Amino acid sequence: MKCFAIPALAPDDIAGEVSRFLEGHRVLTVDRQFVADGAASYWAVCVTYLESGAREPAQTQSQAG
Repeated sequence: MKCFAIPALAPDDIAGEVSRFLEGHRVLTVDRQFVADGAASYWAVCVTYLESGAREPAQTQSQAG
């Protein structure tokens, strides 16, 4: 998991870094929460992704009976 803090008042500073990370990884989930703290408010963004060389979770197949 990788987490980012994106400032609400100046998101461009880190938005490019987040975009590059997302483009370069196989993303499973993205969770985000807004943290209200006046001028220091930010978006907390956590990305769950597959590591390089990691196998995807096995999918089970049900058999019709």
